[in-house]
Amino acid sequence: MRRLASRSDHPTLVIVGIWTASRARLCRTNPRNAIYWEHSLTLERLRTERLIHFRLRFALPLLAKVHCVAPSVATALALGYSGIPDANVHVIENPWTRSRPTSNRTPAANNEYEGLRLLFAGRLVDVKRPAMAIEALSYLPAHVVLHIAGDGPLRRRLQGLATQLGISSRVYFHGWLNDLSVLLRECDLLVSTSKSESFGLGLLDAAEAGLPIVAFGVGAVAEVVPHFAPGWIIPHESPRSIADTILWAESRLNEPPGVDEARKLRGQLESTAISERWLTLLSILQC
Repeated sequence: MRRLASRSDHPTLVIVGIWTASRARLCRTNPRNAIYWEHSLTLERLRTERLIHFRLRFALPLLAKVHCVAPSVATALALGYSGIPDANVHVIENPWTRSRPTSNRTPAANNEYEGLRLLFAGRLVDVKRPAMAIEALSYLPAHVVLHIAGDGPLRRRLQGLATQLGISSRVYFHGWLNDLSVLLRECDLLVSTSKSESFGLGLLDAAEAGLPIVAFGVGAVAEVVPHFAPGWIIPHESPRSIADTILWAESRLNEPPGVDEARKLRGQLESTAISERWLTLLSILQC
């Protein structure tokens, strides 16, 4: 990094993440012609990681521009370190690849299975709060089932929770899947219970497959749903509120809010569009 920063042609450096930015400072580099790319800072991390505030104050004064992947990340950054002028902070979302349309999606009422199929997709770790999805299922009628795609250290505990609540026959653990297309096609509603999200590419993939979403409005999720991904924000962070929102959504699955507009907006996140915005940012830095 020191070699790059000292080159005579002064290349633009893109420094990814606060740990890398801290190392740049420790290397005694002075990369003024640099962009700090922050992709994972959230309010939850500011609350729980003690060293984050110190690292932000230590590293960021070196850098000319800051790029964040979502407005919520920029907000968390401003709260963590107030020394960056607003004019130096730019929001460019992560690039997203539009998948091929998932074929033959039909509403729940028209499928062979007459119930409602929920999908939780993500790591089985505390920050994703998969237990809340299982607890919410216990408040829902027997025709509702939950498919869990993902693995992690909480899996055995979650299986025990489903048994304890008497709903183990309605919870399907699929483990880690490289391809979610079958579940995206066969399920009716994606449930996101995460307490911290810096962007949410999985929400966009679900939307592209025609799957509406119910989610807590944490971090970037409130920026994605329903603007880029049709669905409903869960008003309170509790299993009961999840269940109530699912019941509200069940009768509206054929007409989730903003489908056509959301699809157009997702086009702004495709690689070509994001690349053009990056080129603009780099050209500003070179001036």
